[in-house]
This record gives sequence, structure tokens and C-alpha cells, in this order.
Amino acid sequence: MRDPPTARLAAWRGLPSYGHLCAFVRGFSEGASIIRSLECEPREVDNVAAMPNNQRITSLLGTGLQVAWGSHAFWKYRGLMYGAVFLGGIAAIAFAGVLWQMFGFGPAALLTALGAGTLILLVKNGVVDLAELMAVETEHVLLLAELAAHRETPTGHEQIVWVRTRAAMAGAPPGWIRRRMRGAMTAIHGTMQDVGEAFPAFRNGRAPSWARWLLARCKNPMADVLAGRAFAEGTGHTSYRAKEGLLLYAAAWPEVFRLNVTLGAVGHAFALATAAVLTFPMALAGTSSPFPVLASLAAIALWSGFGVKRVFLDPILEGAAIIAFEERVRGISVAPKTEAMLMEASAAFRELDERVRDESSLG
Repeated sequence: MRDPPTARLAAWRGLPSYGHLCAFVRGFSEGASIIRSLECEPREVDNVAAMPNNQRITSLLGTGLQVAWGSHAFWKYRGLMYGAVFLGGIAAIAFAGVLWQMFGFGPAALLTALGAGTLILLVKNGVVDLAELMAVETEHVLLLAELAAHRETPTGHEQIVWVRTRAAMAGAPPGWIRRRMRGAMTAIHGTMQDVGEAFPAFRNGRAPSWARWLLARCKNPMADVLAGRAFAEGTGHTSYRAKEGLLLYAAAWPEVFRLNVTLGAVGHAFALATAAVLTFPMALAGTSSPFPVLASLAAIALWSGFGVKRVFLDPILEGAAIIAFEERVRGISVAPKTEAMLMEASAAFRELDERVRDESSLG
């Protein structure tokens, strides 16, 4: 019988990069077993938990990649949906750069702000409907949750139809659930709990209030994971599943919050690194260009970095987050006071609870 991966990693402690590679390969292999088998292997989960934190994150990313790969048909569909937004953003940045070059910074900033404000008003008043765009992420996590739970799903174009049908038949729209999850998570981070418990450097008095405020608003990828998880299983009790997920998240504090922030930091680091890589050739190509052109190129590079993250890395982070969340909350019990505290702290959770009651009364 082969030595477990952790034993092989221990023999190479002097080479962290090798350990990270082994953890990633191990996570990728575990993801393959998740899709191919219907059995859980507690020994493997325990081994991952015993790894140093950085290698555990690497292993989770490998697992997330394999789970996300099982959804590659819907992954492509998601990429196409966000591709239109990505190209529209590049066009808007380029247009702002042209205005800056022609009329100066002040008029260009004013016209850009007016355009952005108009778009926000159109979205808020329902003239421009972004429901499809907002729903595609939740629908993708629905599929990732099904794959992570070993349930059989279609492939190819049928996968897209199946996911969209499942979401349409649910008891609540994906966008509605997603907004309530994000609102309730903000209350958990900022009112029910203290972010300093998860990150001692951010304890009250040790970190500026604005830094604590920003940390409390780190909701992704876990907010989208909890929203997508609510649509899994196909029971139709979407609001109940969403409420259950929030209670489990609150009960598993602060471990799941630390994981959420870590995965979010990985995503932002990837986006900034991608932007830096793209900035270099753009800067070389525009060395003799005016400053407005260079600024526009830098903005396009930054926008592209986060666009690449949104399309290519976020599904991997969501796959890793759903695996880690289910491992952490398996067998966990929620204290009765948790629901009462969340009801008091979050209007979004109260709206969710009211919808659960309405669905129960309708049978």
C-alpha cells in the first residue's frame, strides 16, 4: 500500500513548492473521486485538515478545479454571459480615455460619472434587467453543489438546460436569494460576530474601524456558494435551504469566515497579478502615447484581470468553498440562540424566514 500523501509531503519539508504541488495534485485526484464515486472517505478529509494551512488551501483549489471541470459545459455558458459585460467595460474605458484626450480630465470625469449614474438608475428602476446575469453565477454553484454531493448531472448542452430548468422551478428566484444571503452574511460578520475573533490583527482597538468594516464585507465566494447550495437537491424548499445554510455558516464561525477571506484573497491576488502581466505589454506598446491613453490602458488591464478571475478562477474557488463548507458543517448542531440572534441582527434574514413561513403555509 502506498504511503499517504501527507507522509510523502513530510519527507520534502525543505521544498515548500513541491509540497504545494503534491497538495494540488492530491486535491485534483480527490475531486476526480468525488465525481466518479458515491462514497465518502473520512480518512482523506482528515489528512487534508491536518495539512498546514497553505497546503490545505492548495489542495482545496485542486479539488475545486476538478469539481468545476465537471461543469465545463455550464462554465462555458457562464463565460459567454460575462464576456459581453467584459467587452462592454473595455469599450466604456476606451471611450472615457478618448473623452479625456479630447476635452480634458474634468469634462471626461463628469460625462463618465453621468453615464455610470444613468446606468445605475436604469438598473434600479428595472429598465435594464440584469437578472439573467446575476442568476448565472448562482445557477453554476447549484451545479457545483450537485457534483460535490455525488449526484448525477447531464453533460453538454443538456447540462445548461437542466440547470436553468432546476433554478426556474425553485421556490424563489436566484437573484432574490442571492441578495438576502449577502445581506445576512454582512450582519453575521459585522453585528453577530467580531471579525477580530477570526483575525486577531483586526481586533477592536488594534485595527482602524474602516479596515474592520471592509473585512466584515468580505462575502465571496461563500455568499454565492450558500445561495447556489440552496437550489441543490431539487426539493423545491429553496428558502428553507438558504436559511439553513446561513444558520450553519453562523454556527461554524470563525473557521468558515477565515476560509472565505482566504479564498477571496487568492482570487484578488490572481486578478491583480493578471492585471500586472497585461499592463507590461500594454505599457510597452504605448510608451510614446499621451498620459490619458496610458491611464486607459492601465484601467483596461485592471478590468481584464478581474474579468479573467470572474470567468476562469471564480468557479474553482466556488468548488473549493462548497467542498470545504460541507466538510466543516457535517454533523454540526446549531444552537437555538443562533437563529434568534440572526433574526434580530439581519433584516435580510427576517425576509428569508418570512418566505419560509409562507412556503410552509402553502404546503
